[in-house]
Amino acid sequence: MQQKPHEALDAATRALARSRDVQAPFVVGEMALARGEADHTALMVRYHDAGVHARLRPDDVQAGPIFDALEEARVDALGGAVMQGVRRNVSVRAEHTQQEQGLPATLSFLLRQELLGEVPPIGFEPLVAHWRDEISRRAPGELKALLGAAGNQQLFAQKTQALLEALECIAQPEAGQPSLKRTPEGANSAEQKQAEAAKPKPQPAGQAESTPLPSDVGGSAPPDAAGEAEAETTDQPGSNHPPVGAEEESEQPYHAFTTAFDQVVDAAALAPRAELAGLYRQLEQKLPGVKTAAAKLAAKLQHKLLARSRRDWSYDHDEGLLDNRRLARVIARPWEGGFYKQARDSSARDTVVSVLLDNSGSMRGRPITIAALSAEVLALALERCGVRTEILGFTTREWKGGQAYKQWLREGRPLEPGRLNDLRHIIYKSADTPWRSARLHLGLMLKEGVLKENIDGEAIVWACNRLNNRPERRRILMVISDGAPVDDTTLTANGSNYLDQHLREVIRQVESQGKVELLAIGIGHDVTRYYKRAVTLSDIERLPEVMTQELTALFEDRKARSA
Repeated sequence: MQQKPHEALDAATRALARSRDVQAPFVVGEMALARGEADHTALMVRYHDAGVHARLRPDDVQAGPIFDALEEARVDALGGAVMQGVRRNVSVRAEHTQQEQGLPATLSFLLRQELLGEVPPIGFEPLVAHWRDEISRRAPGELKALLGAAGNQQLFAQKTQALLEALECIAQPEAGQPSLKRTPEGANSAEQKQAEAAKPKPQPAGQAESTPLPSDVGGSAPPDAAGEAEAETTDQPGSNHPPVGAEEESEQPYHAFTTAFDQVVDAAALAPRAELAGLYRQLEQKLPGVKTAAAKLAAKLQHKLLARSRRDWSYDHDEGLLDNRRLARVIARPWEGGFYKQARDSSARDTVVSVLLDNSGSMRGRPITIAALSAEVLALALERCGVRTEILGFTTREWKGGQAYKQWLREGRPLEPGRLNDLRHIIYKSADTPWRSARLHLGLMLKEGVLKENIDGEAIVWACNRLNNRPERRRILMVISDGAPVDDTTLTANGSNYLDQHLREVIRQVESQGKVELLAIGIGHDVTRYYKRAVTLSDIERLPEVMTQELTALFEDRKARSA
């Protein structure tokens, strides 16, 4: 009898693992990925000791995931070095599962390249090259030592720890200061926790007030006081998931430790015009088919809005424009009146639309390219209909906390510090700027070093404040995001749900006030658990279609209500 595909995978997995007790994990989808998961599972059984790994794994929130990723790469390399088919399968799995894992994925692909000669996936080549240079500069000899220890898990783990310490990926607390590492399970007794809870909690010097929600604020956050050009830091694709080992949620109200380093900036200030032009050309050339499809969808939206504005007349007035349909009555019964029509203000023309784009590291590559092109054609179509449109982006100025985090360290790491990263809110196109003057600015999303972390709640506050300062009666905010709010340093110091709770509270207030109509589109991320009006996409290619459909539906809903 012929074996079913999964039975064959089970048999191959047991043979590769040299164990009768292991089974291939069930994977829905492409067979190559299923083979990769099966081979990786077998290699972990054969070459990996979970006890050794748990004993030597760093507790640090950043170093732990890197340690895990390098161990997986070591195990895959041991099997792939002698079996070409296995090597091919585990490579497919690695590329599929690690695309959005930031620095852990980057160093994993670097190790795979060194041990197996694999070319890193598209988008990771410059990052891998950068970190190879960084290791050579900051930890000479450590990479060679790591490669030489690949056959011995314990020695490899020790060399990995040495490398992470040299790269400052493991937080080193100052003398007498509490560590940011996770507390081992069971280390704190109930008495200790009660004693800590009873202690007065110092307030950080210079701490900002709780971040106001849209109803409390009349304007956007101030631009960076220094007005300096961006100080580039190491770029790495972010991960839109809370860090492993973050502390439990806190009941403290949301606030920023300091807003002194936050920045609201025009895209043109972050790169010279010549560079923006080059990046914009790259943007257009990357996915010409997507732009063509998006343009067709936007044209349909434009046609509907223009057709509606042409029908937007009020009849039977005694002044205004002569209604041609009443000419016979003018001659026969001129004393009756009501021969004129008046143009009604179109609700579409009295609308402003803001597109708020997640500029986190996990959006890099195809997602940010499609999002930028979709926003471009949508803005152009709306502008032709007289609908003012702005395009905004939100990220942070640095990885790992920036200047706010450094100030917190200098002040002795007070408890419950609040947000510890420096915001960067980017204006790609303001509502009053013609599209032809702003189109090059979207190229900035392809610039290395721009996409970092995402603090969604404060970004929505900012975007809503901008809309509330507009004269248009109808204000629409469309949020495009691919994950939950994440800033590792903030979550480690305040609790794993700190940013998530703030986002939910912001959305609740915006939706209850009704001044801004809020719509969200999640890319591979369930935004329906946050927003009342939301769509979740599993296929990024459908973003232009869904953006256009949802915006059309909003206009149609208003038309139906006003009829």
